Amino acid sequence: MKKPLLFLIALMLFSTTSSFAQDCDDFGIIGELQWCLKNGTLTISGNGPMPDFVFYGNRAPWFPYYESIFTVVIEEGVTTIGQDAFNCIFCTSVTIPNSVTSIGKGAFNVSRLTSVTIPANVKTIGQSAFMGCYYLQTVNFNATYCTTTQGTAYYPPFYYCDSFTTLNIGNNVTHIPSYLFNACNELTSITTLAHNPPTLGNKAFGEVQANIPVYIPCLSLSAYQSQWNYFSNFICDSVPPIITTTALPDGLVDTAYNAQLEAISTIPITWSLSSGNLPNGLTLSSEVGIISGTPNTAGTFNFTVKATNSEGSDIQALSIKIENGVGVLENEMENIQLYPNPTNGELRIESRELKIKSVEIFDVYGKKVLMSLKSTLNISHFPTGIYFVKIYTEKGEIVKKVLKE
Repeated sequence: MKKPLLFLIALMLFSTTSSFAQDCDDFGIIGELQWCLKNGTLTISGNGPMPDFVFYGNRAPWFPYYESIFTVVIEEGVTTIGQDAFNCIFCTSVTIPNSVTSIGKGAFNVSRLTSVTIPANVKTIGQSAFMGCYYLQTVNFNATYCTTTQGTAYYPPFYYCDSFTTLNIGNNVTHIPSYLFNACNELTSITTLAHNPPTLGNKAFGEVQANIPVYIPCLSLSAYQSQWNYFSNFICDSVPPIITTTALPDGLVDTAYNAQLEAISTIPITWSLSSGNLPNGLTLSSEVGIISGTPNTAGTFNFTVKATNSEGSDIQALSIKIENGVGVLENEMENIQLYPNPTNGELRIESRELKIKSVEIFDVYGKKVLMSLKSTLNISHFPTGIYFVKIYTEKGEIVKKVLKE
């Protein structure tokens, strides 16, 4: 039974590989991954790590085409980029997926990349990973927390990238590892979106000009000045507003109402309603974001506010609950009718405005003698005397006196 099963598995693998190969100029399998070269584009696919290679030894299987590979696409599922993997001297573009956690030593050495994005999940970057990429101009660094491997002090990852002028740091980056951008002395600007300054490893920006503009979120200026004190030219980078108000206080009918909307912004904001309606009687100040006025209708009002500045906008769904004021509620309570009073048996409770939830009756000594969920009661068996009827409603409770004859 084993031989037919092994034959079937081999046949299935052969069929899959044959189908894959039909779409490629050349192809192959490396560990758990496949590679396909088609019209100058090298695609790496599969699930798992890429093996390491040696430039002067065990070279990558696609190395014979190093002058014919112009684009490298690494698909989601590949977890590592091997050492000396892509020494393709005419490669101008690479796609690195979020599944990649490490970039090996010399992985893109001397390629012609013009820009590269380091995704959030990268944990380690090897020495000379992009060394000699003379055409590299822009690096988008989004790795949340990564380190550099041994040897980067002598061969930093971006060493000899003579056209590297622009560095963009993502908003979730928490650490710039040692020597990562060491010797990048052609940098002309750094932009960081991180509100909390990322910690800096040893010589993370060694030999970078200290007076280049560093664009930062304005509310973080003092933190960057303290923690990135190597640099001297911080510039506030205006960003769209961020609304921080997530809830508003309730209000009462015929009672003055005032609530301040809050947002983070370094430049003036204009407030508006994006959808829905404020409670009747309230208005929103477009300049200062205050909701004020005197509401005249009870209910819950749902709406969406919008904060806008010259860089963009933000929206936030909110609601305000308006309840009847004390005076109105007292009138509603007083309008609850208890009849006949006096009574010799049947007692009715009626309210046109409030829902009756339950009723309790107490004698003059404070002893509870009846509890009911009904609004029509029979107290014919009660002894003659005075009783107190406690009525529970959806908005409170009230006590009324009744005489049993």
